[in-house]
Amino acid sequence: MLSILDSRTLTVIYVIISVNLILFFALVTSSRRKRYMKLFTIGLICPAMGFLLLSLRGFLNSFLSVIIANFLIIYGALIFSEGVTVLLKLDFHKFLARIVLVVHTLLFLYFFYVTPNVTARIVVLSAELVLIFSYIGWMFVGAYRKKPHPVRAFVAWVYVLNACFYGIRILYTLVNSPEGNFFENVDYLSLSMFFEIVFQLSRTIGVLLYVMIQYDEKLERANKVLSDLSTTDHLTKVKNLRSLMRGLDRELERVKRYDRRVSVAMIDIDHFKNVNDTYGHTIGDEVLIGIAELFQKELRKVDILGRYGGEEFLLILPESTCEEGARLLIRVQQKLKEYEWCIKDLKVTFSAGVFEVNGTNCNSGVKDIIKQADELMYVAKENGRNRVEHSCGKL
Repeated sequence: MLSILDSRTLTVIYVIISVNLILFFALVTSSRRKRYMKLFTIGLICPAMGFLLLSLRGFLNSFLSVIIANFLIIYGALIFSEGVTVLLKLDFHKFLARIVLVVHTLLFLYFFYVTPNVTARIVVLSAELVLIFSYIGWMFVGAYRKKPHPVRAFVAWVYVLNACFYGIRILYTLVNSPEGNFFENVDYLSLSMFFEIVFQLSRTIGVLLYVMIQYDEKLERANKVLSDLSTTDHLTKVKNLRSLMRGLDRELERVKRYDRRVSVAMIDIDHFKNVNDTYGHTIGDEVLIGIAELFQKELRKVDILGRYGGEEFLLILPESTCEEGARLLIRVQQKLKEYEWCIKDLKVTFSAGVFEVNGTNCNSGVKDIIKQADELMYVAKENGRNRVEHSCGKL
């Protein structure tokens, strides 16, 4: 009766585990028809077939159980490494992979038919796996450096340790120089197969986890884009009207609850229709974007700037008096004079009205507050434009 640690038995166990991993991998990734998924699947199938042929040594002819078996093991490792390059969006050197396969085949044919040598075959196969797993580990180390994550670190360490394992196997093989029947004369084969099973599990699970975090990160980015689209004006990249109203509602609640203050400014670009009619809507868009950028550079993190509509912007300034808000707007007006537009003779100004909300008038609604700021802005236009009007009185 075979022991559970018998090398041939462990080889069969490796094949069974590989088949289950392939099925699990196929089920988990069935909805994600990516090229690297196909490569990973092939990269799992080939070594499983190779080890199956190895386990049938003595039952099949030597060409199948040695030459083809070892070829499939190396081919599977190379295909898996190609899948990793596709996953990480790196270049895969197919020419070098073909060279590895050709050299591998020639060496195995030589050390099996011309000069039979088990030691040489083990060293050749192990050295190739050291190179391949070191290469995969190096790629995952690079991915971890770009974007640190425990899973990326885990996968990188698995492949690095796997490469070290095969390096140790090379040294041990050279010292012991086994000859004759592979399954009977290689005394450490059982232990080697045990570790290969452990590494096979770790490698496959690690890559699966990596794929899953990639999808999680893509989902997070997609959600962020959707969130930005729902709260941001597509042209100027400041808050849109809906987001502005929510922000103003929050600030009004804070003013009421904690007896604080907030200033609201309505901003309108002077003669904006003339800009569009004279220079075109492309330049008009540039003006809107430029003014939004100027404001963003001057605002605090707590301040909220949004596009109210057309050429109008609404500015919410928590913990600011109307005088402080007016000084900010005048500062931006000065910066605007120095702004270099793509049209040299283009002169852009804006008029603004600032209304302060505090404990004395905080019961007013959002529409009433915006109306007050809007009326002050129209006063600025009537008084000559390129002005800022403010009032701290009650509604």
